Amino acid sequence: MRAATPRPRQLVIDADVLQSASARSGDAKAVACREALEAIRQVRHFVVQTPLLEEEWDNHASEYSLDWLVQMESRRRVVHTVEEPRTGLDGALRKLPVTPEVLAIMLKDCHLLEAALAADHVVISKDEKAYAHFYHASASISQIRPVMWASPMRVADECTGWLLAGAKPETKRRVGKRPHRKHPDF
Repeated sequence: MRAATPRPRQLVIDADVLQSASARSGDAKAVACREALEAIRQVRHFVVQTPLLEEEWDNHASEYSLDWLVQMESRRRVVHTVEEPRTGLDGALRKLPVTPEVLAIMLKDCHLLEAALAADHVVISKDEKAYAHFYHASASISQIRPVMWASPMRVADECTGWLLAGAKPETKRRVGKRPHRKHPDF
């Protein structure tokens, strides 16, 4: 009996993953990011492309990732949004008692969470510093708690396997649930 095909999900891919993925490099980052992107293509997940993500991807994607994006486009697996989703998250972040440096980090990547909230609540990103800040912010901002954050670089995330299995919602992947050490700047 054949295994059921996983239901494709709409995923938000941070430009840092596209920048690191490479077909030529044997570097651990390049391999992990390439394998994550290949899993996304293999399962036929969709990728969400907001105007800001498109700009970041254009500026930071590797040659491999640009080819991958063309293939995803040709397979109609890219979901284009006309405008940025607005959830008010940036206003909630500005109210937190954090340093200006921490606020800047969160505001820089807040669009990832907003896009994920408008899609299937999944962010694929290598940015552990941003995740650490969002992890702590989730204690005060409940709207980000449903978002799942997976890193191709974090072994415990088993990102590629999870993507191949359909990126099903798992509590342990939610912002604020995945263990993270207390960040000194928060």
